[in-house]
Amino acid sequence: MAIGTDDLIEKFGTPTDLSNTTSAVNDNSFSDGTNDLNSWTNSDDAPEAAFVLSWQYPSGTINANPYINLYCVLVDIDGTNDTPTPVSDHKHIYLGTFNADTNQTATNDQANALRAVLPNMEASQVYHFYIENQTDVQISASWKLTVMPLTVGPSA
Repeated sequence: MAIGTDDLIEKFGTPTDLSNTTSAVNDNSFSDGTNDLNSWTNSDDAPEAAFVLSWQYPSGTINANPYINLYCVLVDIDGTNDTPTPVSDHKHIYLGTFNADTNQTATNDQANALRAVLPNMEASQVYHFYIENQTDVQISASWKLTVMPLTVGPSA
């Protein structure tokens, strides 16, 4: 079956590399969302986004169920204040989980993807993103997070 005019289709925005990662992320720790990643403005007001996390680790063994969680902070939600930064006992706005590969070997790149609903509170919502490392290994500095806005609309 061919997609007809006005059928509902997904629409993909422009991917943005948010990387500014000069520090590693230890196991059982959060990244520094304001220093490791550039902020991102959802200028398309997209309801969803696709995220790709590219990373590697210097040594050690990845655990049996490795994962890396993605969290966000909404910037200036009341004109001045941000939502709370995630910490171990109050993680706040969870977006999703990157499932890591247990077969990855040290110093080899791994790329993981996820789709998430964006908790927009205003037009052109600004975000800071944080990752939580739960892999039993340190994520090396120079890891990268890319975000691409997603929506649906009629086909042309």
